[in-house]
Amino acid sequence: MTKSIVTWTFTVILLIVAGLFVYRRVPCTTAIPYSVGTADARFRLAEGEFARAVETAEALWEDATGRRLFRRVATGGMVVGAVFDQRQETREKLEEIGLRLDQGKEAYDALHARYQEKRAAYERLQSAYEGLEARYERERADYDADLQSVRARGVGEEDIARLEAKRQGVNRLADSLNTQQGILRNAVDEVNALVGMLRRIAAQENLSLDEYEDVGESIGEEYEAGTYERAWGKQSITVFAFSEQEELIRLLAHEMGHALGIGHIPDPSAVMYRLNQSGPLALSPADVAAVRERCEIVPRVWDGVKALFSGNQTSQ
Repeated sequence: MTKSIVTWTFTVILLIVAGLFVYRRVPCTTAIPYSVGTADARFRLAEGEFARAVETAEALWEDATGRRLFRRVATGGMVVGAVFDQRQETREKLEEIGLRLDQGKEAYDALHARYQEKRAAYERLQSAYEGLEARYERERADYDADLQSVRARGVGEEDIARLEAKRQGVNRLADSLNTQQGILRNAVDEVNALVGMLRRIAAQENLSLDEYEDVGESIGEEYEAGTYERAWGKQSITVFAFSEQEELIRLLAHEMGHALGIGHIPDPSAVMYRLNQSGPLALSPADVAAVRERCEIVPRVWDGVKALFSGNQTSQ
C-alpha cells in the first residue's frame, strides 16, 4: 500500500513537471503592444518624426529575429513618449557654447578646460554683482534716510531737486542690478551644464569629481537619456535627451531591448551598452546574440554556413 502511494505521488509530480515544461511560455512569441505618446514640442521634431523613430527602432529587433516583437496600438499598451526636462536643457546649453557630448577622456578634458574658464568668469561676475548690490543698498538707505529727514522738518525747493536726483540714481542702480542678474543667471546655467556633463563622463571613466561643485541648482548626479519602466502591470518608455534623429533611434532601440528583457551588454558598439554611444543604426553581433538567446531562437544552419564563408561568428 505504501509503495503504491509513493509510486502514485511520484507519477503525479512527474506529470506536473512535464506539463510545466510543455506549456512553458516561450519568450518573444507574443508581440508587446505599444502606443506612441506625446513628444514635447521643445524637441522641435517634425510631425510624425517621433513615431517614425519608434518604428525604426522596433524594426532593428524584429529584423534580427524574424519575429514580430512589438505591435503598435492606438492607445494603451506600453506608452512611448519624450519628456523635455533639465537633461535636454543641459545638452542644449552645451551646444550653445560650442560643445558636443562625445564619450571618453578627450571630451572630458575639453569640458574640464571649459569648466575652469566658465567658473572663473562666473566668479568675476558674482564679485561684480555683489559690489553693485552693496552700492545699491547704501544709496537706497541714504535716499530713505534723507526722505524721512525732509518729511520731519518740511520740504524745501532744494530738497525736491536733491531727492529726485537721488531717486533716479537708485533706480538706475536697480536697473543695472536686474541686468546683471540675467547675465549672472546665464553664467550659472553654463557652469551647471558643464558640471552635469563632467559628472556623466567621469562616472564612465572612473575619474574624481571632488573639485566640481554646482554654483546653482544641480541637475543631479544621475544622467539618464531614457528609461524603461514596468510597474503595476504597466510599461512605459520615456526619452529625455538626444541631439540627432539617429541618436534618438538608438536610444529608443536600447529601451525597447530592455522591454524585451535584455540587460546591458559590455560591448561599447552594442545598442544595449549602458551608455548611448553614437554609431550606425544597426544591432551589433552582441545585440543579435542577446536577443536570440532571450527569444530562444536556435541558430539556423544556413546562418552558420554563411558565417563560415564571411568570417563572421553571428549573422543578422
